[in-house]
Amino acid sequence: MKPRDLFMALLIVTIWGANFTVIKLGLADIPPMLLAGLRYVFATLTAIFFIKRPKTSWKYLAMYGLTVGIGQFSCLFYALKIGMPAGIASIVLQAQPFFTVIFSAFLFKESLYRLQILGFAIAFTGLYLIGGDTSGVPLPLASFLLTILAACFWSISNIVIRYSAIEATQKQEKLDMLAVVIWSSLLLPVPFFLLALLFNSPQELLSVVTNLKPSSLAAVLYLALGATVF
Repeated sequence: MKPRDLFMALLIVTIWGANFTVIKLGLADIPPMLLAGLRYVFATLTAIFFIKRPKTSWKYLAMYGLTVGIGQFSCLFYALKIGMPAGIASIVLQAQPFFTVIFSAFLFKESLYRLQILGFAIAFTGLYLIGGDTSGVPLPLASFLLTILAACFWSISNIVIRYSAIEATQKQEKLDMLAVVIWSSLLLPVPFFLLALLFNSPQELLSVVTNLKPSSLAAVLYLALGATVF
């Protein structure tokens, strides 16, 4: 691997890892669904005018947005709001590969070999050992289950991308994942704002938006530009 590629990979890991702490900070002043909606508003507005629509159907863009966006982040943001520690959430969310392998085996008939099973057992044990210690602080069951559900939705989005890539290959096209992320984001703000209205009144949401603190705005921009677009 070239030094530049290694640096970029490590930078992405660092930015994405800090994402969980930033979400927690943003939730201090912004309701979960509103925070997620604002994330996608800024992610879309900063890039959609410069990136062409990907070579895939709106069906897959909508399915990807609903799973990785609405499904994953509504569960994750609300879990963090009701008590899930940011560090533990980042570990529990890594259950995603386990779900992806199961779904792939069922839908695409992909084989799972003994060494892979052993590797998953070791990985699962590692996740449990890393994420299992909450320093004596009780972990709310609802927040844990929501984070597991978020991982499940994330894995389903991987399956959607697989189907989308197959469609693109059949048309002798190449699927542009950056374009998929940006154009699927276009579909997400309205559903998130509607979800926000289930938890907060319009007056409360308007008050939050019109009185955003600099730290809250910084959190939104980090989630939109760093954790989503970059």
